[in-house]
Order: sequence, then structure tokens, then C-alpha cells
Amino acid sequence: DSRPRFRAFVQSQFRQHAMSFRDHNAIEYFLRRGRTQLEAYQNGSIQDVSNTDGSRKEGRK
Repeated sequence: DSRPRFRAFVQSQFRQHAMSFRDHNAIEYFLRRGRTQLEAYQNGSIQDVSNTDGSRKEGRK
């Protein structure tokens, strides 16, 4: 099950892109980006993710 790795990936993304709650433009950008990523993960084209040294890798079918 890759769920724990997805959870760790999402948590690391939140930590990596920490920002002020007043930075509305950045918040809106990351919400749009997150929605796009979520749609990609839900459609089944991505099977697994992992973090290595802060970089992102995505396993595809």
C-alpha cells in the first residue's frame, strides 16, 4: 500500500512551501497546484511517490 508514502509526500510539500497566511497569491497558487496534483493521483496514472533529499519523484504506470 502506497498510502503512507503519499501522506509523507503531502506533508513534506506543506513543510517545504510554508508561507505567511497573509500571502494570498501564493496560497491560491498552491491550492490550484494541489488540486491539479490530486486529480492526477486520482486518475490512476501515478502509482506511488517518494521524497529523496527534498526532491520529488513520481512513479508512473
